[in-house]
Amino acid sequence: MAYPKLTCLAVAAAVAVATGATAATFTLEDRNSRVVFETQTSADGFSRHGMVAWEVNGINHMYEQNFWFRFAGDTRDTPLASLPTTFAQSFDTNEFVGDDLLSLTYNNAGFFTANVRYSLSGSDGCCSDIAEQVNITNTSSSPFTMIFTEYTDFDLSGTIGDTFAAHPNPNLFTQIDRTTLVDCPPFTQHCWYRSDTTVVAPAGTFLGWEISQYPDLRNRLTDDTPTVLANLAGTSGAFGAGDLVWAAQWKFTLLPGQSWQLSKDKLLTPTPIPLPAPAFLLLGGLAALGALKRRAA
Repeated sequence: MAYPKLTCLAVAAAVAVATGATAATFTLEDRNSRVVFETQTSADGFSRHGMVAWEVNGINHMYEQNFWFRFAGDTRDTPLASLPTTFAQSFDTNEFVGDDLLSLTYNNAGFFTANVRYSLSGSDGCCSDIAEQVNITNTSSSPFTMIFTEYTDFDLSGTIGDTFAAHPNPNLFTQIDRTTLVDCPPFTQHCWYRSDTTVVAPAGTFLGWEISQYPDLRNRLTDDTPTVLANLAGTSGAFGAGDLVWAAQWKFTLLPGQSWQLSKDKLLTPTPIPLPAPAFLLLGGLAALGALKRRAA
């Protein structure tokens, strides 16, 4: 399926008609990788938005990655993608066919702007990488305190049966799918897929994190109460198994004109497994469950 690319003027016209009501779709491509973004959503945030597909060698590993915010004292979280988009454009930065960089600017008039940049790097094998930056600038005449949340829902290998998720150090989230074997050139054997997300933010702004089963955390982001993540400090061992999602949350205060920046890198890599692997027989039931896609778009 081909996804259209919209120019800056087309996106601006769409949001001028109905703020947050019109979806604009962008696609990035680089060698073996393809990523799809939905840049607008309704204010309630029920529809998927942000990164809604990440395909590597034709296999989709991502269900949704998006951002939410609230000001201190707010009674609910708001999806960043519900704000008007004042700039939205994809670019081709290398010799490979397809745009590989997406830059978005959301504007909460009188309060802040948020620039989000995604840079996709594919490969000639099975690896794929997305570098991300979020820059939030206070455009008001008064200081404010914001709570900013990243929500990530991988469906590694195109199934929901992740068997491992962890937050092993303050800057890293890891997930592994051991339920589905995939062919991973140039390897001659089957592989599992794993995701590693490295997150770097200004010191002292990290507020908390959570790993849980879908859809509990996603539902809490769309209700009428502030979302407080379960773990306010420290790191974890392994969680699993099931349809695992994770979130991280930051809290910061910006004076007029000040900015806060979040840098992230998401890496998808295959993990070759030794053959034969009789232990896989124990995972047959979970693999069958994972084959049943569980959600409506």
